Amino acid sequence: MQIQVPSIFEKNWQIYQKIIANNYMLHKDIAEYTSKYLNQISNESAINMLDLGCGDAKQIANQLGGLNIKSYTGIDMSDAALQFAQKNIELINCAGTFLTGPMEVLIKKNTSIYNVIYSSYAIHHLSDAGKKEFLLECRNRLSKNGVFILIDIFRQPMQSMAEYKNEYCTWIKNYWNSLDPEEMQMIFDHINEYDFPNEIENMISYATAVGLKVTSYSNFDKRHGAIIFSL
Repeated sequence: MQIQVPSIFEKNWQIYQKIIANNYMLHKDIAEYTSKYLNQISNESAINMLDLGCGDAKQIANQLGGLNIKSYTGIDMSDAALQFAQKNIELINCAGTFLTGPMEVLIKKNTSIYNVIYSSYAIHHLSDAGKKEFLLECRNRLSKNGVFILIDIFRQPMQSMAEYKNEYCTWIKNYWNSLDPEEMQMIFDHINEYDFPNEIENMISYATAVGLKVTSYSNFDKRHGAIIFSL
């Protein structure tokens, strides 16, 4: 007899829904901050969006609802996540394309130009060299009057990677009270194996070196922030 158990994606997805619902990573604050730039683009022309590391696309679909959007392209490593993304993007009635694979690889194969490039909590999984190369590819895919919205976690100034991971995990343990111990441990394991955030000022430096300009940025709580780039 086969025992039915939740997949790793389903468990991770359920945890992430708790994180969003409790605003632990400031999704609501950052959405409010970035929505004005989406609105500006929408007022000028139809949005053609490239979403890098899109996950289930629920958050961005909520922001795009009611805007003038022509097309949405979502890239993610998880095929299961993209199935959710497709359903969420269908609700806003625009053409959707969904690609499975590493965003840093697939963006190199993409020759389209977008007036909105969006990436939320994804780039910190890349090495510093990978971040620089990825930012260059984003710059090459961005239209002249477009915006690149980068949302991510950031280390504090002069904070080592080990210090960051210890501080962030301690903060989760003390304040993410809706998670059970097993869920917390899954997050700790993920952070220790896959997270390599940089300081926000370093990310800005990497981006300006490849020709992006900073329109605005905010490091909301010294851990989570957003940077708005243009050409």
